[in-house]
Amino acid sequence: MKGKFSIKKDFLYKLNQDGIASYDLNSWEDFINILDNNKAFDFNAFLWRGQRKSSWVLDSTLDRLITSNNSYYRYDLVEKHFTGFKYAIRGRRGSFPKELTDDEYWALGQHYGLATPLLDWTTSPYIATFFALHEIPFLNLSDEDMLKESFSIYAINKNKIKDKLAENNLDDSNKIEFISPLMDDNPRLINQNGSFIKIPPNTNIEAIIKNLFKGEEREFALFKFNIPYKRNRKNNIENILLSLNRMNINSSILFSDLFGASLLCNMRLTIPRYTIPH
Repeated sequence: MKGKFSIKKDFLYKLNQDGIASYDLNSWEDFINILDNNKAFDFNAFLWRGQRKSSWVLDSTLDRLITSNNSYYRYDLVEKHFTGFKYAIRGRRGSFPKELTDDEYWALGQHYGLATPLLDWTTSPYIATFFALHEIPFLNLSDEDMLKESFSIYAINKNKIKDKLAENNLDDSNKIEFISPLMDDNPRLINQNGSFIKIPPNTNIEAIIKNLFKGEEREFALFKFNIPYKRNRKNNIENILLSLNRMNINSSILFSDLFGASLLCNMRLTIPRYTIPH
């Protein structure tokens, strides 16, 4: 269920359906007002994710690539894909690397472009915002496209979902798993305050939450905040990225490698006021 945002109307108790509340905000400033409202969120309970288009669902890259509905065929493809990745990274993790769990292998691959059953989340709403936006300046969108599009920031209450999962005896196709790997050889994970949600095949997080919280109007498991790319000729994207850069939230910090440094310099070409260290 969607609605126009007004913090004066106690938004936490409005527009909730089956555990999910969605809000169309007017601007980035609306979102900051929510974050600054200390009664809005228990930040210890929430993880955050940004997505470049509000129309996208919360599904995994692996599920987008494997389109077969045959469960056995999907399982076989995933197993071959996972085994192939473990062989492909031999000798590429430094000297005497420690053995990883399956989830840690998936997490490592997730940060280097592998299609996985994981979705990236972070403990920081500002980092989530950066990942929703950092590709947009390079897409050469027209003014018309910019006026039509919006991005989304999600906040998921991991505690409420874990409690709900514990109350219900569900099969694996209706469960999601929260993963926080203890890894030393994935600096991106550390710099991004990263965490993961593992999704069963052929589904998405919204569908699972709606099933878990069906009929609930006072249990808030997932918030979705939609923010326009551009409003009244004002380019929200550039201004937000400039604000995040002043907070030291940029590709150089979040990727901390040559890729991040290159992206930082490219950003300066598209946003002239974007600062880089000298």
